[in-house]
Amino acid sequence: MEPSFGGYGPPVITQSVLNKAFNNALHETIDFLVTEKGLDRYEAYALSAMAADCRVSQVVDVRKGVHCMVPKSLFSKVGKTAKAAN
Repeated sequence: MEPSFGGYGPPVITQSVLNKAFNNALHETIDFLVTEKGLDRYEAYALSAMAADCRVSQVVDVRKGVHCMVPKSLFSKVGKTAKAAN
């Protein structure tokens, strides 16, 4: 597994089997949401299930690549709403 955050947070995972690459990318996305956005694992899993956009980025070579993205707009709206409520 070779995660690469590239400044955004969603990892790009490469594996020799596409299913493993997808699972690893999803787990890295969940870990990112827990550590960087302060969600618990259940919230991160639920958000990933609803909003993560996982894409296959490499299938030609022996290594398979998958990356998952969660829209940043989901967090900016929550932050603005929370500040307005206080």
